[in-house]
Amino acid sequence: MTLFSSFTMMDATSAVLHPYWPRDLLIPTYVANDRSMSEILAFLFSVSGVFLLVTWLITGRKGTTGRLGTWRRLAVCWFAVCGFIHGVIEGWFSLYYDIIPGDQSFLSQLWKEYSKGDSRYVIADNFTVCMETVTAWFWGPFSFWAVYAFLTNRPYRFVLQLIISLGNKSISSDKVLIKLLFIILTCCHYIFCLQVSCTEPCFTSSQSTETATLTASWDIQSTSGSTLCS
Repeated sequence: MTLFSSFTMMDATSAVLHPYWPRDLLIPTYVANDRSMSEILAFLFSVSGVFLLVTWLITGRKGTTGRLGTWRRLAVCWFAVCGFIHGVIEGWFSLYYDIIPGDQSFLSQLWKEYSKGDSRYVIADNFTVCMETVTAWFWGPFSFWAVYAFLTNRPYRFVLQLIISLGNKSISSDKVLIKLLFIILTCCHYIFCLQVSCTEPCFTSSQSTETATLTASWDIQSTSGSTLCS
């Protein structure tokens, strides 16, 4: 009995070889990071700072569309950083989510460190993979597109800003983008159907009224013509 208990304890201890919760989570391919959290954060903030600085300098130049205001420049800088985070960092996760636990590439180690706060990322949770894929391949390019749109003064720049802002808001709210899209599509569906159901009878009745009016007018003209001839 004692031998069996010791084997059970050894199995339980050997199963927990990672820093993630719940502690009984099975991650057989997990390899511990060989880089510290400070190195990972230094890389993240350094690259983000470079994006901020370069975008700030570019937006400060006076072009054919004039100089952007301070708040607008800050917004464009934010879109540049969002493009980097969504397109590069989250793009890495969307491509290599299945090998991240055992991979020692820098970005994989970044995700393993991030997973200490949300272990769904290290076990390739289906919802998380879908959400990050949407984020990487839509909001990443859209963010860089917004930077281009503001620098070239495109007419659709504010619509693009609204779309990206709503997307980022939903992402920061526990990754509920799918729910937001579902709600928007559902609302659009009902609004469209309601509009059709209201407009179609009105259009049909107006056509019927117009046809009846033309018919009556034709009958009056025919009657008048017959009266004059007689």
